[in-house]
Amino acid sequence: MLVLSPGAILLFGAWLAENTPSLRGCLTAMALVFALVLTFWAYVGVAVRSGAEAITDPARYEKTMAATGYGEHEYLAHFPPEIPQDAQEVSFYCLQEPLLGPSVWELRMTLPPEQVEEIAETARDDMAEIPRDEVAAAHAGPSREELNDFPVVRGVVRGGRDRHGPVWGIAADPDSGEIIYWADHW
Repeated sequence: MLVLSPGAILLFGAWLAENTPSLRGCLTAMALVFALVLTFWAYVGVAVRSGAEAITDPARYEKTMAATGYGEHEYLAHFPPEIPQDAQEVSFYCLQEPLLGPSVWELRMTLPPEQVEEIAETARDDMAEIPRDEVAAAHAGPSREELNDFPVVRGVVRGGRDRHGPVWGIAADPDSGEIIYWADHW
């Protein structure tokens, strides 16, 4: 779209010149259109260059999930509403790009092994097993390469391998008690 904008401005200018009775009106309309296009380009440039800052503080988990529409999106519904009290070694990662980038969520923690086994069983019922060669391709979070090492990896991939659409899942190791909840939306 950005590449086509100068041509569109020229076509619009030619149309204005033909259909506007005064030169002043034509120049005013052209200036407004040019200003709008420059404003749009400036916004896109700032948004793309500035990027979003990843949220990595587990203390901000509940507030961040609430702000991202936790209850409104199916790809976030498998995350726990809050970090369990008995969780240890908790890490949280949330990145939401303002325009064309991905939105990535990841919650990693260690829980009692029996609790992880229960979560893994629920995931086996609710989600499909993701082929090992697609796991790292599906998730863009910090643990993407490690997901293949987990004995239980379940998830949902919408939009196929082109990564346009939501993907989400759980990676669990009932023996060690480690679990990763992850979701991406492209």
